[in-house]
Amino acid sequence: MAPFDHHKMGLVVDRFLGELQTGIKPLGKIFERLRGVAGATILRTGDIALSLDVSELATIAHTRGDRAKKRQSR
Repeated sequence: MAPFDHHKMGLVVDRFLGELQTGIKPLGKIFERLRGVAGATILRTGDIALSLDVSELATIAHTRGDRAKKRQSR
């Protein structure tokens, strides 16, 4: 069970461009420690789109929130 399972979470985006079916490729060794990004794909336009790991992003946000609360209570 993830630490945020009992909380509601939202993800804010500037704009939604639509849905695409793509093949997601891993980012490779240079980015293997990059948390919150699952992979990438090259679009028909040649642009690169990142695939986000929403569960990991929520975990990162939850952990940072806990740290901030601990600092404030000191």
